[in-house]
Amino acid sequence: MPGHTTRERAKKRVKRKSVPKRLRKKVSAKISKLSREGKPQAQAIAQGINQTLKESKKK
Repeated sequence: MPGHTTRERAKKRVKRKSVPKRLRKKVSAKISKLSREGKPQAQAIAQGINQTLKESKKK
């Protein structure tokens, strides 16, 4: 049965980084910018979230 190996179950449990509501628009803009530049989608998402959170902490 697909989706029932331990590895596949572990994949589903990965906790996604939660993005504060006020930053969601910024994060999605950054993700789309990175993916337009040719980054793989998973990398663009991770980088976009991390960069935006760093910028907001600096303020």
